[in-house]
Amino acid sequence: MRWKNQHRKTARPSRSRYNLRMTFKSKAGNYLSGVDVTITAKSGRPALTVRTEGAFIFVQLPPRAYQIGAKANQAGQTRQIVVPSRGVNELRFSWGDASTDSGAANL
Repeated sequence: MRWKNQHRKTARPSRSRYNLRMTFKSKAGNYLSGVDVTITAKSGRPALTVRTEGAFIFVQLPPRAYQIGAKANQAGQTRQIVVPSRGVNELRFSWGDASTDSGAANL
């Protein structure tokens, strides 16, 4: 499995190589970093656990069902997805206004 943890300025050139793309923002529109992300296969087997360095993370996963967990500012969210053999899943996570937190940035 390949994954890339990127800041917005360097994200565009390589994003087409990944079949799962995630973006993390506050409700006010500020990009968030330092988000704890866990990707677990439907079987319960962990596929990836990472803390983001930027507001985007791109992952290349085998096609199957996954549970995505993301936690920022002490609040967690969970999504169920199916990664297809072709195409891309784009997930956008947002949390209450975190513009005063050190992990928030307007890019």
